[in-house]
Amino acid sequence: MNNRRLITTLSPEAKIGSWLYFTDLFAVLLGLAVFILTHELFGYLLLKAVYGIVIAIIALWSVIRPRNNPFKRNYQVVVFAFKRDKTIYHMVNKKELLFYEEEIFNQEAPLFDTTQKMK
Repeated sequence: MNNRRLITTLSPEAKIGSWLYFTDLFAVLLGLAVFILTHELFGYLLLKAVYGIVIAIIALWSVIRPRNNPFKRNYQVVVFAFKRDKTIYHMVNKKELLFYEEEIFNQEAPLFDTTQKMK
């Protein structure tokens, strides 16, 4: 029989650090390029420093993976939000929403039997 060990830690992305991937480096470098190209707009050194810190925070935030969608990065989620179809709008009716919640609640099995009394 052919016994093969499956390695589950393989990733198609190359890691640079513990959480930074090679593709994330491009986003951070893009933030650095934006700072280099636009830092001359601010005359004071203090404003340049604050602007650089803000750009660094935004660049690092953009490559972090959100908890609710761990397979995407924050910049991918933002791009997806802007690219979604804005011509389709479904109005949410509160009565319909409550009906669906009650229907789901009634379909779920109770965690314990509430009809029996404890001895």
